[in-house]
Amino acid sequence: LWAEAPEFELTVDSTAVESRSFAFTVRNAKPGLHLAAHSLDGSSLAVTMTSDLGSVKTWRLWLPPAQSRLRFFAPPSSGPFQIAVFSDIHNGIGEIDDFFVHLEQHPEVRFVLCAGDVSDSGDRQEFEAVQQAFLRSPVPIFTTAGNHDIRDSALWAEMFGRHSFHFAFQEVHF
Repeated sequence: LWAEAPEFELTVDSTAVESRSFAFTVRNAKPGLHLAAHSLDGSSLAVTMTSDLGSVKTWRLWLPPAQSRLRFFAPPSSGPFQIAVFSDIHNGIGEIDDFFVHLEQHPEVRFVLCAGDVSDSGDRQEFEAVQQAFLRSPVPIFTTAGNHDIRDSALWAEMFGRHSFHFAFQEVHF
């Protein structure tokens, strides 16, 4: 999964006859991201984090042969926070590490909003390079699509999710 917001939920339909073990990996994950899982009757499902590599986290859990609800969330925090915003990096993706070095010097920045145009031609190779670059960021980067990015709308959705989105963070709506 590619996280396109600090917190998100999803429903999993398991058609298996018996409970099965699944691994869920979230890339572009916010620091401190947790996973809580519940079956349809509301009972909690056991979840084990098996890997925490900064912005890439993996959990293993047993899902029953029915619908389950997964909630990816970070512990609540309060107080002031800062975000960073950029756009139109399609011609400068090679220099983005300079931006990440700057971000590391500002731990008050909780995430980055990207206003689109992460690619020049909107092809898979460019999107994969952008994702690899974003994973080097010390904080998650949530991006909307720009006009350069949506030449293949289905590819954007596969790689990054929805073209536009909204979420709340510490009671602030983005």
